[in-house]
Amino acid sequence: MRSLVDNAPKNVIFAGYVDNTIAYSAGDVFFFPTICEHQPFVVLEAIAAKKPMLLRDIPAFDGWLIHNENCLKAREEEDFARQLRELMDNKRLRKGLSRNAYRLVQTHSLKNVGALLKEAYERVLNN
Repeated sequence: MRSLVDNAPKNVIFAGYVDNTIAYSAGDVFFFPTICEHQPFVVLEAIAAKKPMLLRDIPAFDGWLIHNENCLKAREEEDFARQLRELMDNKRLRKGLSRNAYRLVQTHSLKNVGALLKEAYERVLNN
């Protein structure tokens, strides 16, 4: 891994830890080929920054991130390369995926999540 990082292409920037999501605005696409994810906050942050996403097709994203609707998903290196090219070449696709994903992330706003938690607590207390 160290060798890959040290010899990364010139168009790859490793920003390190960034304290706010303004860093997402610097990129055109959010590429997240993780093989394991438990709490995908970084994905929600990318969606909030209105970035089209290319993700690995893993169970953590099933049911809420849908290929060709609010993101693109891949499993193999060749598929990642093909879909990344497609994202870069197709402005309409980028905009559509971003728009659909942003609608999704709005349901995860602090206001909405807080209201759901309040409702759950009230249900428990009233029973």
